[in-house]
Amino acid sequence: MSVRDGARLRSRRGAAAAVVEDALMTRAGHWRDQAFSTPGRLAAIGLVLVLLVLAAGAATGLAVGARDTRIDTLRGSADPLSNAAQDLYSSLSIADASASTAFLAGGLQPRVMVDRYDSAVAAASASLATATMGVGDDDSAARALLASLSTGLPVYTGLIATAGANNRAGNPVGVNYLGEASHLMQTQLLPDAQRLYSEQSATVVDLEHRNASVDWVPLLVIVLALVLLVTFQFYLARRSNRRLNFGLVLATVAVALMFAWTLVAGLVSASFSQRAASESTGPLAAITTARISAQQARTDETRNLLARGDDAEIPQTFHERMDTVGRALEKDGGSTESDALHNLDAWRSAHESMRSHLARGDYAGAVEVAIGTDDASSGSQFVTLDAKLEDRIGELRAHGQHLVDDSDRATAFLVVGSGILAGVAALAIILGLRPRLSEYQ
Repeated sequence: MSVRDGARLRSRRGAAAAVVEDALMTRAGHWRDQAFSTPGRLAAIGLVLVLLVLAAGAATGLAVGARDTRIDTLRGSADPLSNAAQDLYSSLSIADASASTAFLAGGLQPRVMVDRYDSAVAAASASLATATMGVGDDDSAARALLASLSTGLPVYTGLIATAGANNRAGNPVGVNYLGEASHLMQTQLLPDAQRLYSEQSATVVDLEHRNASVDWVPLLVIVLALVLLVTFQFYLARRSNRRLNFGLVLATVAVALMFAWTLVAGLVSASFSQRAASESTGPLAAITTARISAQQARTDETRNLLARGDDAEIPQTFHERMDTVGRALEKDGGSTESDALHNLDAWRSAHESMRSHLARGDYAGAVEVAIGTDDASSGSQFVTLDAKLEDRIGELRAHGQHLVDDSDRATAFLVVGSGILAGVAALAIILGLRPRLSEYQ
């Protein structure tokens, strides 16, 4: 190819490139003119509104879904696990109090006391198994506590069995084994159970508090969509000299209904969750603490009697725990408050009578007051008080579950409803703008 032919070829290629570039610029200019034209602006605004109302529906669905997940976690794992920890904590205390009380009878222990101890140990084992199955693999702290409890409980029951065998044989060393078992319970098992219960209760409280607040993100998105819809209708009315656009009015009504439904359902659901925290979870923790304190006070009472009143620290801890029970009952103010406080006062009086017998050297009389079956005995008042506290715990837990169910029902149909309303609004926007866009064709 000659130099002249090469120059011609380059010239032709340059001309072709120029033609393509001119065509592209012309097309880009056409698109730009279309985008900035009145129908282009209307279409762009309509697209934004459609996407915004769909986003409002999606945001509402995601928020409700997150709330439902928290409620499912609360009902399915957190609350049952917390209840298992509470049962474990309480059962261990009952076992310790029952074992100490049974020793006061001397020799062959009363069947009712042995049965109470055996039932408490069985309940503790069952609660321990339930808690172990319910705790997640990632909760290393809870698993460590459960491992410690699983190891310590057989040791405790073994010491109690040895103490009982020696007691039946008339060997004084049985009291020493009982003291060692009670020391293990007070210094390892009960503190571990208390920490487990506190951790699981904290999870319940956290879930309830998170559900007790309204999620404002979907509401803000809905408000934004509503404001833009109204503003756009004013703009369109000025451009087209028409007052109302049926499609946009329908879309506005649908978004307004979505806002009202989301707001009311969110407030109602949050209100029920707040009530669950204040009317159930809070009092439940106080009454649980009161019941444990009462059981430990009973253990102190029987241990003090077994020690013939020689341990000066036990009476002090007994009165501190009784005061804890009294404060919890007064703070709760539930249906059992007055009766439970009456039993608590009667127990205090019986305890003072027991102390008087012990001070006079009447050990048999002191034992009778401690384990007797009449109303004047501290044992009868303790059993009655413990039963009332157990019933109150059941009432509070059932009330909390009912409120959580109400919280869930408040948003039951909101996901579907918000999706339908968002779809109706989006379709109405499209149908409302279609006639206006066709006017420019």
